Amino acid sequence: MLAIWEQGTKSKVIDEVLVKLGIGGAEQGKLDIAANVGFADAARVVSEADGIAIAAHIDRPRGLLKLQVAAHVKSILLEECLAAVEIVDFATVKTLEQKLGDKRLAACVRGSDMTPDGGSYHCLGAIGHRRTWIKAAVPDLVGIRHALQDPELRIRLKEPPEATHPRIESVEITGGFLDRQKVLFSPDLSCLLGGTVLVILGARSDPLCALSRGGCQFVPEDCPRSGFTDAEYAERFKRGSPYYSQRRTAVSP
Repeated sequence: MLAIWEQGTKSKVIDEVLVKLGIGGAEQGKLDIAANVGFADAARVVSEADGIAIAAHIDRPRGLLKLQVAAHVKSILLEECLAAVEIVDFATVKTLEQKLGDKRLAACVRGSDMTPDGGSYHCLGAIGHRRTWIKAAVPDLVGIRHALQDPELRIRLKEPPEATHPRIESVEITGGFLDRQKVLFSPDLSCLLGGTVLVILGARSDPLCALSRGGCQFVPEDCPRSGFTDAEYAERFKRGSPYYSQRRTAVSP
């Protein structure tokens, strides 16, 4: 079992977890000592201690997939406290999909310290041969946890491709009380959410209207008039509401 805690976690927390797993102080650090609980219980203990539990090299000897009872393997894989599984071979991803079906999309990771191809032991030569790419705002425990909960969008076992798709990079505001303000969007996701952001931008539906028109500085025909005549609305849009412009660029998905 691979367990991950936030940087700065006190060693006392990890010592207590090991004790709960049946590994006392005198046995800690010894290579021939095993926990007295199974995969699911070990993952639960780690999770309760605010750690992330990952079943290590499940497709190697003594790994989770090598357990004899298939139903037991599936029940462990469905445990919510098991955040991810560590695999050696890419083919194991398909094996997991067949076992779990639509019950769960298991997060798969690959570690650089795992056994070499065809081997069942750890060695220095295997370090750096396998990597996992994780998309997270900050590479801390929260970011890793969120990524493992959404592996389809945030986990890659191969290096992501070059930038391809266009995105809205920023919005510059001219006029109104937010004059000269520039709003930068994330390179991974650009969106406007509900009324909160629209209130911050200082106009009800004007941001969406302007963005939908590609940043053109005119009154869109389909924008709500809110009881104003055409002339009144045009004057309001020109003087009291911001204009918007976009800058587009290409980034990786």
